[in-house]
Amino acid sequence: MAEYYNEGFWETAGTNQLDDEDRLDPAFDWLTPSRSSTIVEIGCGPGLLIGEIKRRSGCTAIGIEPSVMAAQEAATVADRVIVGGWQNLPAEQVDGVVLSHVLEHLYDPDAALTHIRAALKPTGTLYVEVPNVRAPSEHKRLSRWLTRVHIWYFSPASLRFLLARNGFRVVKERHDRYVRFLATPGEATVAMPNERLGVWASLARHEALYWPRYTVRRIAAMF
Repeated sequence: MAEYYNEGFWETAGTNQLDDEDRLDPAFDWLTPSRSSTIVEIGCGPGLLIGEIKRRSGCTAIGIEPSVMAAQEAATVADRVIVGGWQNLPAEQVDGVVLSHVLEHLYDPDAALTHIRAALKPTGTLYVEVPNVRAPSEHKRLSRWLTRVHIWYFSPASLRFLLARNGFRVVKERHDRYVRFLATPGEATVAMPNERLGVWASLARHEALYWPRYTVRRIAAMF
């Protein structure tokens, strides 16, 4: 995965990946960082999100990023940037951890969440945001939305189950085309979801709606 992100990913993906206010505001508002907080973003990219959290709150902002190129850019806006992955979380306990569009890329999300839980203070919070498999982007056909770098696809129910299995309790949520959770260390009883048919139905419905819209857009572009 680190090799992939160093193969020019940030040159082609650009620096607009996290500058959408709709994606920044929930992370900032839910984490409620203060000047005395230490917030870590795993997979911080060029630092747009962690840098803005730093700017708004004055907290100690730490980024962790596998891409050397992106980490160098993030270092200009964060207090510290570590080149690496979730295994490189600082030894000291922190107030908040951000996983924004990262969990779906990890080979072992259970191990990552267990490690993060140990790194959080008992009152700490984890902000997680992933694409919602029950609501694919209406602007992309499935063959482009289902990308090779996403190892996992989560629904609200499956992400809640994963968090509970690793010692997290969801305290706030919002889901549309993304699933967003704020979780704290704590026990939660969540049954394993049985969503196979529901997910396939959601994907089939997406394709049935996408192609007529696509055709209309193509025809309209001709005039």
